[in-house]
Amino acid sequence: MKKLILILLCLPMIFSCRDEKNKIENDLSKENIIGNPKEIKEYRYSAKELFGEAQKEKLLHENIVRFNSEGNITEFIRNNSQSYKTYYNEITKQKEKLKRAKEAEKKQLAEEKKKQLAEKRRLEEQEQKRKEISLKLQLKAEELSLKQSLLKRDYMIAIKEQVERNWRRPQESSKIESCEVRVLQGPGGIIMDVTFGDCDGGTSAYRRSIENAVYKAEPLPQPGDKTLFEREINFIFSPK
Repeated sequence: MKKLILILLCLPMIFSCRDEKNKIENDLSKENIIGNPKEIKEYRYSAKELFGEAQKEKLLHENIVRFNSEGNITEFIRNNSQSYKTYYNEITKQKEKLKRAKEAEKKQLAEEKKKQLAEKRRLEEQEQKRKEISLKLQLKAEELSLKQSLLKRDYMIAIKEQVERNWRRPQESSKIESCEVRVLQGPGGIIMDVTFGDCDGGTSAYRRSIENAVYKAEPLPQPGDKTLFEREINFIFSPK
C-alpha cells in the first residue's frame, strides 16, 4: 500500500517535469505565450494626440507569425503592409531631400565664404596698390620739392653773384657792410626798381654803388624752371 501511494505521488511530478520541458523546448514557451495558437498577428500604427489621448492613424506595418502543432515557428512575415512601405518610402524621400538641402546649404555657404575671401583679397590688393601709388606720388612730390628748392637756391645765388660781380667799391667806403637788397624785376630779368631793407652803417654812396651794380647786372639770370620766376627778389649783399 505504501508503494502505491509513493508511485501516485511521483506521477504528478513526472508530468509536471515533462510539461516544463515542453514549455522550454518550443517557441511558444520561449515567448511566454500561453495556449497553442496557430497564428499571431501584430499591427503597428502611427499615432497622434487628440483631446489628451493617443489616437491611431495609419497602419505602419504588420507582422504575422505562424506555429506548427508542436508550438514552433514555421513562418514569419514582416512589413507586408503597403501603408508602411509608403510611409517608409516617404520618410526615405524626406531624408534624401533634407540631405540634399543640407548639402546645397553647405555648398552655398562655402561659395559665399569663397566670394568673401576673394573680395577681401581684392580689397587688400586694392589697398596695397593705393598705398604703393600714394608712396610713389609722395616720393615724387618730395623729389620735385627738393629739385625746386635747389633750383630756387641756385636762382637766388646766380642773381646775387651777378650783382656782386658788377659792383664797384666807393672810394670813401673803407668797411663793407651787409645790405638787404630788394629788386623788382619784369619779364626777362629787366630791372624796374631797387630798394633797400636793413642796411645799418651803410652810407648813401655805398647804397648807390649797390643800386648801380644791380642795374649793370641787367638782365638778371633766369631760373632753371620758369615757374620759379619771382617779380620781387630779396637777397643780402655782402661782397667779399
